[in-house]
Amino acid sequence: MTEDLEEQEDELLALQSIFDADEFVRDESKSAGEIRVCVELPVGFSVALREGKSEAPGFLRQYDISFLPPLLLNFGLPEDYPSSSPPSFSLTCSWLTHTQLAALRAHLADLYEATGGAVVLFSWVQFLREDALRFLNIHSKLDLPPDERSTLHYNQDQHDCGQDFSWCCALRLTTKNGKTHLQEYVCENHRK
Repeated sequence: MTEDLEEQEDELLALQSIFDADEFVRDESKSAGEIRVCVELPVGFSVALREGKSEAPGFLRQYDISFLPPLLLNFGLPEDYPSSSPPSFSLTCSWLTHTQLAALRAHLADLYEATGGAVVLFSWVQFLREDALRFLNIHSKLDLPPDERSTLHYNQDQHDCGQDFSWCCALRLTTKNGKTHLQEYVCENHRK
């Protein structure tokens, strides 16, 4: 076994021991996996959204929340990772814009470059969990997109799906134990 493959195996075993099965899923058939990263929210964090169609002025509503749906980091480790190549990866999130996700992906690539050829997945998770909001200049309030492609829905019974999954089904507000949460949601038309 090469040194890179040994480091990959050590890193994947370490991730399995650190994270729960619902946070980290390893693809045993190859050096790949998925990590669900829940960002740490400051006390008093809220979500703001403009109600109404994008053409109409609408009004702003703000909700205090305790949790956001996780960021999803899918990765694959090339044979020459970590010494020469970074992990291949995708980063998805239902409450961030494409621009914000692109900025996070670029920063993850920079973090790998800064390691000088060392393993990086745990560092990526720590950054996403602890520093992603601050990096994106989101401090105490998340402004959700006001356009009709916004992913927030209130009532699934009135939800008429005419768009693709990534834009119509991702988020809805729920209240549990007196706390409001932004929760991932999939409409009937996209459930498998």
